Amino acid sequence: MNSFFCQRFPPPREPEMPRPGTIPRRQVTAAGSVLAAGPRYQAHDVASRPPLSVQVRDGVAVLSLRGELDASGVSALQAHLTQTRWQGWTRCVADLAELVFVDRLCLGVLVRHNREIQRQDGTFALAGPQAAVLRVLSVTGLLTWFEVHDTVDQAVASLGGYSAGPALLRKC
Repeated sequence: MNSFFCQRFPPPREPEMPRPGTIPRRQVTAAGSVLAAGPRYQAHDVASRPPLSVQVRDGVAVLSLRGELDASGVSALQAHLTQTRWQGWTRCVADLAELVFVDRLCLGVLVRHNREIQRQDGTFALAGPQAAVLRVLSVTGLLTWFEVHDTVDQAVASLGGYSAGPALLRKC
């Protein structure tokens, strides 16, 4: 019976070591902070700068996205966007200037948010996408779906005016 058990349940494998000069995508430091980076990107401390934050500029809710947004960030992104809608903000901008990667799941969340905002007679725009994110938007055909601007200031100006909503959104 012991040999059967060993055949069905082999011992755990040793974790693979990263190549010299690279940092794994997710690495926890001794202090408990999480570093999110890959060999293509410069490491940044996620604990000191959250990947999502919301602020208000001229009556427009601006959601800043940073780093890499993949399947692990879908629920947080959806929660932030849903909270923004529930608080009555019908004019929103997603600031993509510091976003280096976005996957299909997060794009789906942005598309759904755009639909919901449009149902509320509002507008949603993307601002400052980097080349990699811009290419993903282009390849998926979403450049025609979203209103895309070079900067947050241009996006806020295009949405114009002061929209009804709460006096302040908390910084997440």
